[in-house]
Amino acid sequence: MIWLLVEDEESIREALEALLVHWGIEPMVFVNGRQAIRWLDEVDKGTYRGEIPVLALVDIRLPSGPDGTDISQKIRNTPKTADMGIALMTAYALSAEQERDILRKSQADILVYKPLPTMSELLKIANEVIRKRKKRR
Repeated sequence: MIWLLVEDEESIREALEALLVHWGIEPMVFVNGRQAIRWLDEVDKGTYRGEIPVLALVDIRLPSGPDGTDISQKIRNTPKTADMGIALMTAYALSAEQERDILRKSQADILVYKPLPTMSELLKIANEVIRKRKKRR
């Protein structure tokens, strides 16, 4: 099983990557939005031949380029990734209205705040998103 991880903050990225490996999940890691969009373009064109991740963990605020909302929209608009679970991550405090707007615009499944929940809670949240996405297929 593969999960997509898009996170620019090195310490968070490395911690999440290690956590995924610990859980037996193969991480597909991008450090910025441009890399993630390039990969999604390859998927959309049919030039990517690998396994498609079942879940994307995407930081909302990424420097210089597409942000997490843009990546999430691209995931939903790419037929081969449209059913992927998406968890957006942020360290910024958002109002309930801002949360609703971001989730509506991005079409993500959930918004997770940093500092991230405990390992077991994060896995529970992720598995629930994946389970709900599988039901929709």
